[in-house]
Amino acid sequence: MYKLTLTTLLFTLFSCASLVSFSQNLQLKRSVAITEFKDITGGGAQGADPNAQQPAGQQQDPNQAQGQGAQPPAQGQDPNAQQQAAGHADYNSILTTMLTTELVKTNSFIVSEGQQPGDGTQFLITGTITKWEGTPKGNPGNALSYHSKQISTITIELRILDASSGAILSAQTASSTVTQKNIFNNKVDHTIDSAEHKVVLQCVDYIKAASQKVPWQGSIVKVNPDGTVFIKPGSAGGVTTGMVFDVYRLGEELKDDSGNSLGHDEKKIGSVTVTGDIGAGKAAKASLTSGKGIKNGDILKAAQ
Repeated sequence: MYKLTLTTLLFTLFSCASLVSFSQNLQLKRSVAITEFKDITGGGAQGADPNAQQPAGQQQDPNQAQGQGAQPPAQGQDPNAQQQAAGHADYNSILTTMLTTELVKTNSFIVSEGQQPGDGTQFLITGTITKWEGTPKGNPGNALSYHSKQISTITIELRILDASSGAILSAQTASSTVTQKNIFNNKVDHTIDSAEHKVVLQCVDYIKAASQKVPWQGSIVKVNPDGTVFIKPGSAGGVTTGMVFDVYRLGEELKDDSGNSLGHDEKKIGSVTVTGDIGAGKAAKASLTSGKGIKNGDILKAAQ
């Protein structure tokens, strides 16, 4: 009976410790850098109807053409497709900006933009737009050109990479198709906006799922002789007073026969406990709990 009780107690303590570690790991924010998406759709007019023609006397909407550098369509060219292509160069910027905003709103990431990830970045997000299609409105007086509904489709090939090694952690396809009835040839088309939003939210879900499979990492930025240390991130990355982190020293980088990085050998050398916040959450102060020889550049992981 005594052995059973002791076993139960030990199991309970282990379960509680694991639960605390799991909860802490969810609270910590991963650092991601987003590169501008590539666009290989070739002009944005893939969904254009070749039979659609501009009715006689109808002029291009100046609000659509303004600021886009739109030129009069060549003879025989679908003006709706020409208008759609005018804004095509912005597709990658639009989705990159929207993805950045939605990732920040999750409160689960430290997000930056640019080709070169900053120090401490764990994940690099990149993608390729492979489809961006929309049905032109056409002319309700012309049976050959009029469409009873608007349809927009956006597809992205998303890549989530390890920022240090460049290895692909996850490759996913995000796609969204939105349909809107074209009543009385209404001028407002919400299908593109809706498709953009939905495909970006799919990307966010893929990034969240992939990031949770990789342990959070922080780093030591300064060590004082009295045993106090400074780490990053601070509260901006979800780090709070009382958290305990194990400290690891990176060893030799391992590579396969082709020279591809397989990561680094790691050795646990101690642990630290967070005691305060610094620099508006960019860093934190901690005390050395165990170990010795800790130095700048050593990495932190949630205590097991």
